[in-house]
Amino acid sequence: MKVRRRKKVFPVNFDTSFELAVSEVDTVDVKRFKRKEAENPYTVFFNEVHEYDERFWEHYNFIKPDTPLQEAIKKYSELKY
Repeated sequence: MKVRRRKKVFPVNFDTSFELAVSEVDTVDVKRFKRKEAENPYTVFFNEVHEYDERFWEHYNFIKPDTPLQEAIKKYSELKY
C-alpha cells in the first residue's frame, strides 16, 4: 500500500496484512444483497473511507492483535453461545 502525504514528494510504503477466521456460516434463508447495498467489485478498499458502526459489530467476537490466531480460534470454539 502506498500513502501519499500532502506536501511530500515521495509516497510512503506500508505493508499490511490481516487474518480472518470464520467459525460459523448460516446458510438458512439467505437472501441476495440488493444492488445498492453491495460494494462494487472493482472498488479498491484501501481508497474507501467507511464509518465504523458499533451497532453492527456488537455481537461479534474480536481477537486482539497480539493473540495468535490458532489460540484465539480454540478459545472461541470452546465458548457456548
